[in-house]
Amino acid sequence: LKSTGMTKLLREARISDVYVCGLAFDYCVGSTAVDSAKEGFKTFIVEDATESISSSSKRDMQKRLTEAGVESVHSSVLLTKVEGDKRQIAAEYFKKKKIMPLLQKLTALLLHNKPENPKKFLINELTKIKESKMNMEDMTSSLLNNDDLEVVFQTADVSGSGKIGSSQCKQALLSMGIPIGEIKFVDEDDKKATYTLDEFKKLAVRGLKAI
Repeated sequence: LKSTGMTKLLREARISDVYVCGLAFDYCVGSTAVDSAKEGFKTFIVEDATESISSSSKRDMQKRLTEAGVESVHSSVLLTKVEGDKRQIAAEYFKKKKIMPLLQKLTALLLHNKPENPKKFLINELTKIKESKMNMEDMTSSLLNNDDLEVVFQTADVSGSGKIGSSQCKQALLSMGIPIGEIKFVDEDDKKATYTLDEFKKLAVRGLKAI
């Protein structure tokens, strides 16, 4: 799960329980369930929604699943609607109000600064965010702020024209630790393409969200 990025996605979505089904139980399905359990998720195999290739490999996989703490559940249990599920209500609230990006940002700041008075520090940071009128859609866990992005842009804009070319844009984004896969849309060979500060910031925010 971790190598595919799924672990990060599940945690951002506040998912605690993982249910695995499909083919084949003794290979992909079982291995995914084992990985899920190792990552700390409460993991279940939907027993009537999977099948094994052979009985011998099935036994081996069942042993691995037991050792990993993976449980089995029948689909009929899952299809029974639970009214007022508090975890689901909480997850929907977090998603609707976009709380996770804010918490990730504050956590990153706490770990980086290690303030003597965490409560006072968090109040100050929340005040800064409020005053900046930052869009929650643009919130990332990166420690780089708006001023930092402007400095990176100005460093790349050696001519002071207020615009940078594709090559400079790509190198600036890479310098911030943004994965190459997140900036593949910046074509270095396109000599005519230019990016303003605002356009650069949008690309940077998009890339930083992937870190």
